[in-house]
Amino acid sequence: MLMDYISVLDNAVLDMMNTQIILADKSVKKVLVAISKCEDYCRTIKECASGFDFEKEFTRCFSPKTEPPKSPRALIALIAAVLFKIDSGKLNFLDFLKATYPDIETTESYPKFISEYIIPFVDALNMLTFGQPYEEVSAPQMGSYDKLKEEITWAVNRLIREQLSVGDDVSDEVLTMLNGLAYSISTRDNMIIKIAYIGLENTLYRHRINLGDNLADIKSILTVYGVI
Repeated sequence: MLMDYISVLDNAVLDMMNTQIILADKSVKKVLVAISKCEDYCRTIKECASGFDFEKEFTRCFSPKTEPPKSPRALIALIAAVLFKIDSGKLNFLDFLKATYPDIETTESYPKFISEYIIPFVDALNMLTFGQPYEEVSAPQMGSYDKLKEEITWAVNRLIREQLSVGDDVSDEVLTMLNGLAYSISTRDNMIIKIAYIGLENTLYRHRINLGDNLADIKSILTVYGVI
């Protein structure tokens, strides 16, 4: 059943990629229909959309175009809402593409949008729903822990740079826990990585430290890779 749901959505995206721009609205509907057939997909999108400020994030990402959301949950909430608005007629797809990619023709911007947003959206949706993207279901990928370590190390370094003031005992302890989390990935053992993350959370809770979105990003990365 798992493979059926993933394959249906994967085929809908392939259909979208092969559809002419004039029929793009219909391909969007096929993607949404594929998602609607799976209660788990719908549940994931609903959870990601809870508390998500669509208008704010849409403006940040597309007015003008910037990088997609780094958080898989934010990406899912944003793109799902965009697809629903296109399907309902509240957002004109062609006008949206022209505004998002003003320097290229829509025949070029359409596949670019699919590559930059739709495929990452589907990968994130599969990861948060089933713990693995379609590619890993059909052919296990090597080096996933290397990718995980790279993303976690980047997220940890950003958190330290932007939010953590080192110099007192509490900050040193949190810094140790953060570096310990990054190091734990080298063990390639999900249980050890999970324990390191729980230790970090408990340390922050004990000292009443709120790292906000930066910690949420770390948790999202670990969730996407099926660690927690």
